Amino acid sequence: MASTIPWILIATIGLLIILLAVIVTRKGIKEPDFRNFFVIGVIFLSFGLIIPIVTGEPLELSALISLGLVFTIAGLVNHKKWKKPLI
Repeated sequence: MASTIPWILIATIGLLIILLAVIVTRKGIKEPDFRNFFVIGVIFLSFGLIIPIVTGEPLELSALISLGLVFTIAGLVNHKKWKKPLI
């Protein structure tokens, strides 16, 4: 049983790579809306700060803070590429 797990993992990763290649070749790659990155980053950062305080967990264990910082910085660095809001 244990010897079949690596083959299943390798097969799953292979299928995901093939699926990603098919999606990219059919649709092409679009430039992301960096305004959404900024908004997602602020939301993740907020929840990453609030959840550990409410639950009493150490702040260092919150992965949402790291994700929030990465998305917020990516959004701010590319602020000239922000698309106009729909509303």
